[in-house]
Amino acid sequence: MKEKKNNIFDPRFGKRPAYFIGREDILRDIRAMMDDPDEENKTAIISGIKGSGKTAILSEIKSGLEQPHVVTIIDDAEKTTEALRALLTGFSQDVGGGKLINEARNRGLIIAGLPHAIEEILKDEEFSFLRHSYRVALTGIRAEEVLYLFEDTFPDSESDVLKRAAEATMGYPYLIQLIGYYLSKEEKGIDDKAADRAIFRSKIEMYKNIHEPLVWSLSSKDRMFLWSMAQDEGASEFGEIAKRMDVSAGYASKYRERLIGANVIYSSAYGELAFTMPFMKEYIEKEYVERLGGEGGKRRL
Repeated sequence: MKEKKNNIFDPRFGKRPAYFIGREDILRDIRAMMDDPDEENKTAIISGIKGSGKTAILSEIKSGLEQPHVVTIIDDAEKTTEALRALLTGFSQDVGGGKLINEARNRGLIIAGLPHAIEEILKDEEFSFLRHSYRVALTGIRAEEVLYLFEDTFPDSESDVLKRAAEATMGYPYLIQLIGYYLSKEEKGIDDKAADRAIFRSKIEMYKNIHEPLVWSLSSKDRMFLWSMAQDEGASEFGEIAKRMDVSAGYASKYRERLIGANVIYSSAYGELAFTMPFMKEYIEKEYVERLGGEGGKRRL
């Protein structure tokens, strides 16, 4: 991707965006905590799915800190516990309350990672002091905020076209950067066809950088579970998924829990499941037909 000078969007992973939207409170609160000389427990934990902006937020927080203290940032909570122990040097805990000792009062610690990795860390008794941390679970950006950003960036474009582009991001930070990036590359202005192109190209990038490495790291049964979900237009009923897999509910529940733990799906309502990431349903359908040969490839999922 060759970037134009005036393109404020950057879809490369870990890059700080030119404008942060929907994360202002998080940035303010963590910076204030790290800069507060009276704050005893300067530890923060940020969790979120891939592409939710964890690394970009960490970079932005660190760049805006005012006090001359040391902040240790761990942007991959899936590191081994041994590596984490090494990185936690200097962050001792009181026997009584999990507060940082006096000598470490001017130090801070911020950890970011996938939700299941964060939960594993917090289960470890050696890191029990982290349970007192300021915790943030990154959610999607509101459509109104994305639309405001697009309208501010592309003031000569029709609002209804930008609204469709904003809604296509589904509030997913990586998609906001992708769609904004491709809209910025349109030389002749942004109309419906330009929005279609931007959304299509962004979807392909999502398939390549998010969905493919995730889905093909799963077991064949996990993928069969996802294919069974992808047959529904909206949320999927768990009982129906088990029927399509031709297995018992008890057997299917093992894969449900694994996929929820891997942040691929989530429980959208009692007895119902939905995909966590945008365009996952479309990716599963596409791969099932193109790579696996439709019904004939069912057993090779």
